[in-house]
Amino acid sequence: MRSASSRKQGENRTTAMAVNLLKNNAIIIELDESYALNNGAIYDEISNVIKTHKRKNVVLDFSRLDFIDECGVQALARAINKYSAKGIAFFAYKPAKSIIKQMVEKDISTRISFMGEREGIHKKRR
Repeated sequence: MRSASSRKQGENRTTAMAVNLLKNNAIIIELDESYALNNGAIYDEISNVIKTHKRKNVVLDFSRLDFIDECGVQALARAINKYSAKGIAFFAYKPAKSIIKQMVEKDISTRISFMGEREGIHKKRR
């Protein structure tokens, strides 16, 4: 899997988020520290990526985050709740224990699958 710093053909960056398109109707959205504190914009950016690329599987890559504040978690919950109701499957790649705990507290852990390797997305289709 390519990193955000090594953009190649077939990858897009439609927002401030790093976005990688996969062949199997999936997209990876790489979240970084800019989404950790007081950032409700995560909802708008995830929505824009989903609308732009029309993929059925969304991998949220948390590998660069150790923490998200309450505002960011609420925005993330809104996006997951809205789009999972529309048939979009969400996957969390390497979320920190503190982020998993926040997802459980916001009752979104049941709408997202947790995974250790991004390449495993094709095996986890809902």
